[in-house]
Amino acid sequence: MKRNNAIKTYFKSSDLHLVAAISLFFQVDSVDMSNPRKVWFKFVESEELYLLIDKYWNGALKLDPLRYSQNLKSLKNRILQ
Repeated sequence: MKRNNAIKTYFKSSDLHLVAAISLFFQVDSVDMSNPRKVWFKFVESEELYLLIDKYWNGALKLDPLRYSQNLKSLKNRILQ
């Protein structure tokens, strides 16, 4: 049996609005709350992830406003737990 020894690399962000948009399409891999002043959300890196981030920053990402705002609220609740 072959073992997949590929090491995962991560994109991380503390920008809650960006994370809310990304997490509509990609699963949050982990949340780093070791620093009480900043929370880092981590996503497994991929080409598709970086294309999505580029669309977000270029204003070309189309989102359902209701799903986005619900996701933003969910992420805030996750931080405060």
